[in-house]
Amino acid sequence: MRATDSKRGNKILRILAQSDHIRPIVPGGVAIALAFDQDDASLLAVAINAIKADPAWQGGNYTSEPMSGLRAAENLLFVAGAAPLLYQKQYPTRLTASAFAEERVANALKSLDANDLIYQLDSSRNYNPWTNLERIKVPITWINSADDFINPRNLAVPGEALKRMPSAKFRLIAETAETHGHGTHTWAKFWKADLIALLERSEPGRTPRHGSR
Repeated sequence: MRATDSKRGNKILRILAQSDHIRPIVPGGVAIALAFDQDDASLLAVAINAIKADPAWQGGNYTSEPMSGLRAAENLLFVAGAAPLLYQKQYPTRLTASAFAEERVANALKSLDANDLIYQLDSSRNYNPWTNLERIKVPITWINSADDFINPRNLAVPGEALKRMPSAKFRLIAETAETHGHGTHTWAKFWKADLIALLERSEPGRTPRHGSR
């Protein structure tokens, strides 16, 4: 079982909290990035509203994509997923930064469907494993990156959650010119060692230890 972002991470936590028989010993292990904050929910709601506010959406019965709404939503998602230090390094001037942003949004719009995007964004907004964290007994590794706009680093959530999950470990990846904001989760070099450690402590007979890696 593997989670690559806050949506999938929350879903996996919910599954783990509802079952006493799931062990994360499968190819890929478990790397979980969690979000229990309202910033994430607000961001998703605003992006969804941008699409629905476009008259071309027609209540979801459009015959051509509502491009104004989609563009507004994708612009917002681009900013939320940005990595400031990395982008400053790669696109140091106003012209290069603007060109990159415009290209990224334009390329994303080519493959977006309005209703599909709404479904994707809305699908995680009701996931809330918070009330059942004590039920999670299997080893968990929870990783976030300091430059993740969507999962803010200055929330007290990790410390509070770890008190209720004795088998969990948390690590905050420091922000550098190499990290990728919310997208850091797709770059294995940042969490490879954590995954190896997780697989080791997931072996039968191992006693989980609480805390950071």
